[in-house]
Amino acid sequence: PRLSPAISRCEGPSCYRPRYSEHPRPARRGEMLGSDESGAKWAVAIAYFVMLGLNAAGAAGLFGLNIGTVSRMYPTYVTPDGLTFAIWGVIYVLLFLLVLAQATADRNTEQILSRACAFSGLSTRTRIVLAFLLNGVWLPFYIGLYFWVAFIIIDLYLLTLVSLYLSLNPVATPTFWSWLSLSAPIATNASWIVGAWCANLFTAAGESGWKDFYGVAGTPEAATVVTLIVMAIATFVAFALGDIAWPTVAAWALAGLYRMQTVPNPAIFPEEAMSPLIATAARATAIMCGVAAAGAIIIFATKAQQPDPGAHTLLAP
Repeated sequence: PRLSPAISRCEGPSCYRPRYSEHPRPARRGEMLGSDESGAKWAVAIAYFVMLGLNAAGAAGLFGLNIGTVSRMYPTYVTPDGLTFAIWGVIYVLLFLLVLAQATADRNTEQILSRACAFSGLSTRTRIVLAFLLNGVWLPFYIGLYFWVAFIIIDLYLLTLVSLYLSLNPVATPTFWSWLSLSAPIATNASWIVGAWCANLFTAAGESGWKDFYGVAGTPEAATVVTLIVMAIATFVAFALGDIAWPTVAAWALAGLYRMQTVPNPAIFPEEAMSPLIATAARATAIMCGVAAAGAIIIFATKAQQPDPGAHTLLAP
């Protein structure tokens, strides 16, 4: 232990002389934080692989049904076709990049990750861990057909992702690398979960009686409103924050909904229930989200040529 000075009466000719005691000095704040950060980095990595493990178990049918079977058994007017779900491969790759970035964070990255949520007070890494765990926990309840329980979980999941997005949006991550490794993973995840939240709500409400004659949960009119909401959110973040990832995922999801309503496949959706109204709305909003993504590329490139003014306080709780 490091010795700390103590004052004692000396026996020699001089009156006082400092001597050293064996009591260690208290650890400085920076040293304690370094230890905490190391543990938090490991927690993020462990939570990521727990999430992957639970999703792999669900896909293998270890919890009973798998997600594809549940989607076929309980169709909704806001569920896209099967190809659309391939976006999860991109999301998980980007989230792994996030795990690596936070584990090897330099000083600038640590400054970004140090932002606590203004509402919950949770650190960024704690919220990442929470998001990963909520992702993994949601699946067993959903494929176990506990739709309302799953809906409560996905509520918390979406709120956590939104909280993270406020800390890790393109305004708060000014360089291309920080955007790609910190902001894009959260944006792609959150954008997809907006649609998943709507699908979970439709499924749960359908099992509570909100089904039409064809056994499809929801109505074409309600699904059309969902497409407009998804487009509105994606367009806002694209032009207000210069976010490329969010509207790109939204465009992909809406294109999948368009295919579901225009390409007959009785095995996954009743052909007689296919809605031209939803198809038209999904195609138009997908195009708008694509345009918004293109506009965000221009905004992002323009800002990259300007000095970094610092993150807006409202966008970096």
